[in-house]
Amino acid sequence: MKNPSLKLLVLPLLASFAAPVFSGEFYLGANVGQAKSSDFCSEVSDDLSSLSLTRTSCDDSDSAYKIFAGYSFTENWAVEGAYADLGEFSIDYTDGSTSGKAKAELDAVSIAMVGKLPLTDDFNLFAKLGLYHSNTDASATFGGVRASDDDSSTDGLFGLGASYSLTESLAIRAEWERYMDSDADIDLMSVGLMYTFN
Repeated sequence: MKNPSLKLLVLPLLASFAAPVFSGEFYLGANVGQAKSSDFCSEVSDDLSSLSLTRTSCDDSDSAYKIFAGYSFTENWAVEGAYADLGEFSIDYTDGSTSGKAKAELDAVSIAMVGKLPLTDDFNLFAKLGLYHSNTDASATFGGVRASDDDSSTDGLFGLGASYSLTESLAIRAEWERYMDSDADIDLMSVGLMYTFN
């Protein structure tokens, strides 16, 4: 395009078409909290019973954290991706003379649609629905023998939460999420900070 005056007309026109596409807001944040596996103890106890082993103790909750980033394309809708370290769950068992321990460490990456309901200028409720892909590192010891295994799966998640704006860009956020699984659902309760690039 050799005509400078034509450039001056075309560039603002292109910008006006692009502006609505990128008129949303990017945000990122981090939460800390606690993860709890609803059926870990009962499911593993059933497996132990089939091996004539007895559960002596079980820990089905652990500290957890997540980092997330998203894009709000309207006031009411956003898409959000996250990485969550869901902690470690463990169980101790015995056959009466020899003791053993099994544990599982989990993390997950997720993508979800988020629906937001602004109640005031500063306070929002939200709900999310999406998918996550998890990685599980499992290990077990019994006497002097140790075994380990890795597994991965993709399942659904949903959650509810609320956010309160401290400044135009910074907000505090609290939420509950359920990572659904055919063996044992995991609930994550967390609170953290979210920064929006206005």
